[in-house]
Amino acid sequence: MTRRRNILERITFYDIDSRRIEKHLTAEERILYLKEIKADISYFKRSYERADLQVTITGLAPEASAAAIDARLGRT
Repeated sequence: MTRRRNILERITFYDIDSRRIEKHLTAEERILYLKEIKADISYFKRSYERADLQVTITGLAPEASAAAIDARLGRT
């Protein structure tokens, strides 16, 4: 449950013109979003488990993430 809550705390909302919206979720909205996050995690978990290549990029900047993936693929 902690993973879902962490994801929920980082969600940002945008309007149709891609401008960030400050939105405070109600208790009911939080429950609905947590259910959707749980379903997404369950769905994508199967794909993640079948992956032949996994690279940890937690905490890396975009450029460093790309470099780590390239290195893992042997494209350095």
